[in-house]
Amino acid sequence: MSTDSSNRANSSAASTDTSKREVAFLGLPIGGSADAFAAKLENKGFHKVEIKENITELKGMFLDNMCEIWIICTPITKVVWKVAVTFPEQTSWYSLKASFQERCGNLTAKYGQPHDTYEFFSEPYQEGDGYEMQALENEKCIYAYDWNIKNGTISCEIAKGGYIRIAYENDANAAIDDKEKAQKAQEQL
Repeated sequence: MSTDSSNRANSSAASTDTSKREVAFLGLPIGGSADAFAAKLENKGFHKVEIKENITELKGMFLDNMCEIWIICTPITKVVWKVAVTFPEQTSWYSLKASFQERCGNLTAKYGQPHDTYEFFSEPYQEGDGYEMQALENEKCIYAYDWNIKNGTISCEIAKGGYIRIAYENDANAAIDDKEKAQKAQEQL
């Protein structure tokens, strides 16, 4: 995520001891095979929609919303390194922002204060100008919070398209993903 450091606001240390919590989605630690992870989510009522390359897409209810769940795995060993939850599209900036604040409130209640917070518009946009959704589409609006957990990161962002996305990342498996992507790139050269 790129941001201007002058617009970045660091929060105080988390009030909840997150050093003992492992990054997990619905109680499932982020890791293992994509097929096994998907099967566990299917047992929780999600249904598989599509499998394409390194992403298994499921749909199901999460926080009272019909959401898309992406299980993202490494390209060679197919180890899960990230789970991303995308909430339904919203077309009103104020509804979108209120939903973002509610999701961040949920995460803060569980994990304590976020490690990093980003809330800003870039020129020529500003909140209240009536062009917030256009700013979002033009990548001139950044709203994102990050929580550092024992073995990973949880992030919540307002994403291009008017979506809220929560991502659960396992740091060790993300490093494997980077290594495998570099290996595949070298093989193609």
